[in-house]
Amino acid sequence: MVILMGCNVGCPITNAEIVEDWGLEDPSGKDDEAFIETIQKIESKIIDLKERLKVCKAEKDLMRKISGEHYREIES
Repeated sequence: MVILMGCNVGCPITNAEIVEDWGLEDPSGKDDEAFIETIQKIESKIIDLKERLKVCKAEKDLMRKISGEHYREIES
């Protein structure tokens, strides 16, 4: 997974399966409030990503469990 911050900065091409562009504005040259706002946006996006990854992991675990139970039924 690759997270692009936006900021109108060129990024190298990646071979990642998942790429998210968070589209943040570059606070360079702006006042402290702009930096604080950007930091808060990043923090919020990290928390959201963490929750989405938890859900994704739970879904994968459930699918493995269902697949394993189905496999055991076939063996019986």
